[in-house]
Amino acid sequence: IARMLGSPAAPPDGCRVLELGCGEGHQTRHLSQLASTTYGLDVSEKAVERARVRLPQAHFAATDIFGQPWSGEVQRFDLVTACEVLYYVKDIDATIARMSQLGRHCFVTFFAPALRRVGPHLDAIPELRKDWIGHGGTVWLACWWKNG
Repeated sequence: IARMLGSPAAPPDGCRVLELGCGEGHQTRHLSQLASTTYGLDVSEKAVERARVRLPQAHFAATDIFGQPWSGEVQRFDLVTACEVLYYVKDIDATIARMSQLGRHCFVTFFAPALRRVGPHLDAIPELRKDWIGHGGTVWLACWWKNG
């Protein structure tokens, strides 16, 4: 992800990352090391409350990508992530389209058993890049693309 944003050592000035499905902010903490400003969305108000305590310098909202309150500007964020989230959403195509509208770069992961549900929606993305990652007996597909 750091290479996608331009620097493995330090975040570029003004870099903004939006995380879908931020939960209680555990992964948001790691993403905040790659960005000047970090934003997180989750549909659970309780999880968002905990994320705000864990990472008070980040911005959080209890909503989905369609209700995000930080503006509808095209490519407002340098990176939009959805790790282990897409198989939960009702309209995967609309979510991917909104991610692509909001972010200059997008990154998603999902575990291998969700490939049938999620994979076909991602395969339609021009210049999609992907790679398998694993830990123990679990395997995930990581996918990323650049917009515009």
